[in-house]
Amino acid sequence: MPGYIIHLAAAKELQPLLEQRRILKSSEDINSFLVSCLIPDAVSDKSKTHYRQTDDPAIQIRYPQPWRFCERYPHLIHTPAGMGYLFHLYVDYLFYHEYFPRHVLLTDAGHNPQVRKEKIELAILQDYGKIIPGRTFFTEKPLYDDYTIINTTLEKRYHLTYDFSPVKNPGIEEADYCRIDDIRRDILYYSKLGRKAGSQETHVLKTEPLLEFIQTTAPRFINDYPVYCNDLSAFSASTRV
Repeated sequence: MPGYIIHLAAAKELQPLLEQRRILKSSEDINSFLVSCLIPDAVSDKSKTHYRQTDDPAIQIRYPQPWRFCERYPHLIHTPAGMGYLFHLYVDYLFYHEYFPRHVLLTDAGHNPQVRKEKIELAILQDYGKIIPGRTFFTEKPLYDDYTIINTTLEKRYHLTYDFSPVKNPGIEEADYCRIDDIRRDILYYSKLGRKAGSQETHVLKTEPLLEFIQTTAPRFINDYPVYCNDLSAFSASTRV
């Protein structure tokens, strides 16, 4: 799934749109929103914080289900914290449901798409026209190496800083808002790795398409947000899996 810095970059795209709509009215609101955009990943078992569509560990990519958060916490989705948490799930959903399959195909030896780990033998890297063993893709984790390389570009483009203040848990039982110091430490570590990587080439995802994806997440969220709030059934045909 996208790393902390990608999520923070996407949040920076959404922040001015929420400020224009007077959803974020203060520095405290902005801090709560940004922290909540990161909190779902601050646990070792992300299946609960991401409301995934299956708990089956044999499924390689398990989509988050943002609407389940809305169903569980309808009183929070209009708040800075709730909106930040929901936006994190939304970005993850778009990434794995739409963006990732366009750039990486996970297949068996006959190039037939597969979702179960034991059947995935190849990873077809469409940006680079390469095919690598599935085992290499998941053990050597070149996707996360790409995140590290791209992080510095995101930091410069969005003028990212990591001086978050503590946020009280607004009542999301699955989340651990006490982990903010751990998040900051991890981000600073990844940031340092990115600076060391310098201008290396990515291996799986080219930078420009990923930047374009990040830019589209905020306006799409603004467009879809009223549906999440008012008519969750509208997602049954077009969005849910």
